[in-house]
Amino acid sequence: MIDISEFRLTTVPSTAYYIPNFIDEHEEQAIIKEVNRAPKSKWVKLSNRRLQNWGGNPLPSVSIFRWR
Repeated sequence: MIDISEFRLTTVPSTAYYIPNFIDEHEEQAIIKEVNRAPKSKWVKLSNRRLQNWGGNPLPSVSIFRWR
């Protein structure tokens, strides 16, 4: 068991954590492979990024997060 408080980030909202090496390279490649296997119809292009849409209606002008 790890103490997650040591991984809390201080320059973003207090609910953000960074745990180095949380997954290994093999797990990372498996995740990337599954993400990229999604049908093209699930991908949405927004300005400066792309995402998979599995429901809802993302709009380029709407931002969920606002960093201060």
